[in-house]
Amino acid sequence: MKRKIVLFLLLAAFLATGLVPAFAQARGAFSIICNVTGARVYLNGELAGYTKPTFSALLKPGTYRVRITMERYQPFETVINMSSGPLNLPVNLVPEGGVIQRPGRFNMTVTSNVAGAQVYVNNAPVGSAPLSMQVDRGNYSVRVSAPGYQDYLASVNVSGPTAVNAVLQGNQFQLAVNSNVAGAQVFVNNALVGSAPYVGSFAPGSYALRVSAPGYSDASTVVNLNRNETVTLMLQSSFVSVQVVIPPRFLDRDDRDNRDNRGRGPVRLFVDGQPQNDLNFSVPAGRHSVRITSGSFSFEADVDLAPGRNYVLEPVFSWTLR
Repeated sequence: MKRKIVLFLLLAAFLATGLVPAFAQARGAFSIICNVTGARVYLNGELAGYTKPTFSALLKPGTYRVRITMERYQPFETVINMSSGPLNLPVNLVPEGGVIQRPGRFNMTVTSNVAGAQVYVNNAPVGSAPLSMQVDRGNYSVRVSAPGYQDYLASVNVSGPTAVNAVLQGNQFQLAVNSNVAGAQVFVNNALVGSAPYVGSFAPGSYALRVSAPGYSDASTVVNLNRNETVTLMLQSSFVSVQVVIPPRFLDRDDRDNRDNRGRGPVRLFVDGQPQNDLNFSVPAGRHSVRITSGSFSFEADVDLAPGRNYVLEPVFSWTLR
């Protein structure tokens, strides 16, 4: 009686901890229905038996490489995903130098622009492109995958010899470009792609970004795109502030009718030929012509103004003795 109680307690312990003996592991029934009797069946490189013409085995869940060979016939190879449920694999061996197709069974070829891309039929791996296989008449889901590329998906109806050409597209990532100036033009590798805020898709790689807007200095950066990226480029105003200072000795004090309350004669300022209302002005960075007149005195010069700076412009008069 004590022995039965001990065995019962051991069994309860197994069930409580989830431990299951190896002999109780679920296996699935795998069958090969072949058109040739006596063909050798290899599973993961090891001889597992012969077709009679049907081959059967109980397999643990997992992935298996299946190879079937027979003298004077082309070998057949595929990969199966085994579960605890049954799996039937119909195989039609083709004689060397010829093609035989049973009624209702056809040849399907899968090619790709990426050599060695993995091919899946109904989510089961069947090999790498290019490949050719025999399938029954019907509908199939074909997926072709390769690292660095988006999967190719197709629904294929097989009612005769069928060819699938999978053109894989490289992976693309989203690139978002923002700026503090709405509507600023966005350039990618010096090509105008839109205006901020901008969102586009690009293949992985390095890209030169530039944002431009009137009255602002361009902002640029380089981004290495290997995931979705958001970049914000801040534009700085390209306008330059200039203050003009006129030395008192250059002022026309004889023009009594137009003197200001400090006794200075009228001073006129022209920037790029345009009259200014004040001696302080702002212009875009770059080269500009500045002219100052006060009565019969006139001073003119071309100045180069860099962005991000403030300038004081003062005329200088000197004598030269020859």
